[in-house]
Amino acid sequence: MNERRSDVHAIAIAAMLTALCAITSTLASYFVIGSLLSLFLIPFFSSVASYKIEGRWLPLYALASICLCVLFSFHDMSSALFTAVPGVLGGTLYGYLRKKNVPVGIPIVIGSYLYLACIYLSIPLLEVLSGRNLIEDALFLFQLQESRIARELVPLLLYLFSLSSIGLSSLLIEGISPRFLQKLEKRRNFCKVYPYLSFLFSSLCLLTGYFLPSLSYIFLASSLFLLVFAYPSFKGKKPYIYLVHFLFLLIGLFLFAFVYPYMGEGIKGGTLLAFLPLFASLHFLFLQIPYPNLIHRT
Repeated sequence: MNERRSDVHAIAIAAMLTALCAITSTLASYFVIGSLLSLFLIPFFSSVASYKIEGRWLPLYALASICLCVLFSFHDMSSALFTAVPGVLGGTLYGYLRKKNVPVGIPIVIGSYLYLACIYLSIPLLEVLSGRNLIEDALFLFQLQESRIARELVPLLLYLFSLSSIGLSSLLIEGISPRFLQKLEKRRNFCKVYPYLSFLFSSLCLLTGYFLPSLSYIFLASSLFLLVFAYPSFKGKKPYIYLVHFLFLLIGLFLFAFVYPYMGEGIKGGTLLAFLPLFASLHFLFLQIPYPNLIHRT
């Protein structure tokens, strides 16, 4: 009886949130303000679904939401494929990871990568269905179709678009609606994992900067975003810690200025900015080393 009641409850919540996603997607296909709202409302509804729906009903919710969003926005497939479908999948993944007590910054980044992957998968699909390439249309609108630099920065802009979508929905979940987080644990050591991830993405940025600058800028944005979550650990630290951190940043800035002339033309040189979060994260990692206390009071 309890299992049947929980199934009915899950179906009711899934139906309500699916309807909200479909309505938001429909408004986005007609009004500009609807497009702006769908940017964070659809991921928000899907995140709520991940918190409230258990088991097998969550994939069914995601599938039903995608189908209805596409059906209700069939006259404007660009709206459904660029915001609704990525929003449903990215928001669902974000909510699922947060429900598993994964530190908040990590689900945002992972959900953003899924959002970005959906956008890139939708570009050829939309071109087949409507004969339009939204990337080319946007470049033509701003008279940048001949700019190689603009084309190389398109992946970064799409990633920032994805990051803002998942990030705004996260603000709603974490701030405006704290009742959804009643089961989440509040761990103080969450910030310890962020320097490792920031160091990883900074390293990937530097390794790919010369050969794949478009991809490396995405790694750079991820590194900077995750590093922000590490700074609360500075709370209560002694003043000299801030000075040492500033020196680490200066080392990164010096390496950026030293190597930049050897990177050639284009946007490759900008990827060297990864030296700053690289050395900043190194300082955070050094602070986590349990140095032995050599001075004992008697």
